[in-house]
Amino acid sequence: MVVAAAGPSPAAEGALRQLCEKYWFPLYGFVRRRGQTPAEAEDSVQSFLAHFLAEQHLAKADRTRGRFRSYLVMCFENFLHNQWRKATAAKRGGGEEVVTLDTHDAESRYAIEDHSTEPPDLAYNRQWARSLLDQVFAQLRSEWSQGDRPDLFEELQAHLWGDPTSLPYQTLADRFGMTRVNLRVTLHRLRQRYRELLRDAVAQTIADPSEVDDELRFLMQVVSR
Repeated sequence: MVVAAAGPSPAAEGALRQLCEKYWFPLYGFVRRRGQTPAEAEDSVQSFLAHFLAEQHLAKADRTRGRFRSYLVMCFENFLHNQWRKATAAKRGGGEEVVTLDTHDAESRYAIEDHSTEPPDLAYNRQWARSLLDQVFAQLRSEWSQGDRPDLFEELQAHLWGDPTSLPYQTLADRFGMTRVNLRVTLHRLRQRYRELLRDAVAQTIADPSEVDDELRFLMQVVSR
């Protein structure tokens, strides 16, 4: 995706927008944790993304030298260091809007975070992981909604995470006119598809396919903190 966004292909704009959508909230949370106000954080992220693209940093990203998220936050820290005193000189990226930032939603999400002594870099990784999981879940929901039982998905989703408050299998089977066995098979397929989508999403963020399992373990580690 990074390569596509950096190139001159027709798919570049779409890939670029996807990258911005995936990473703007982790960047927002990172700079909020460093003490910026919501308005300042919005300006910083928008200005940084415009600067990042204008300087063609995407083209400089080397897939053999580590994770893109690590490269991105390093560039962001350098940008903040170099531009801190100039932040008010070019609000909202100098008028060049790269991606629409829903700061009301961002603050709502940020407000429910654990504002402990967690360092900004750890918070950034955790928010990146949660954003990726949210996007995978949204894709799963979208696929399921195209079937004939979208209401069943709403009840089964709790079982994806092993939620102890979720309804028992037999209760769900009776509610939807299914046998207990059929319900279990449906849930198994739902979990399997979720794992497939998650694995595909993670694979898009790394260069070497052999690192997918390590990245999945890292993702689960940071979201479980």
